[in-house]
Amino acid sequence: MTERITDDSGNVAVRHFRQIQKLVQVHGREYVFVVRASISLAFVHPDDVDALLGMLGGCCGQRTKPVFGLADETHVRRWRNNGGR
Repeated sequence: MTERITDDSGNVAVRHFRQIQKLVQVHGREYVFVVRASISLAFVHPDDVDALLGMLGGCCGQRTKPVFGLADETHVRRWRNNGGR
């Protein structure tokens, strides 16, 4: 299982598997997944992480694949540095 990467406020790094900017509402909070270095990522309140990880997507009404996942250290580093080291 991937370790949860957090920011200074305790929010958890979550990535959207598609490389698009995405607005998501969970439990009354809004998150904008911003694309940098080909990674769509947002820092999410810990209470909303499980709800996002449980969202499924797919084609033609077949919702079988996860849409979000926990970001690892490499994703966060690349996203924060716009692909740089």
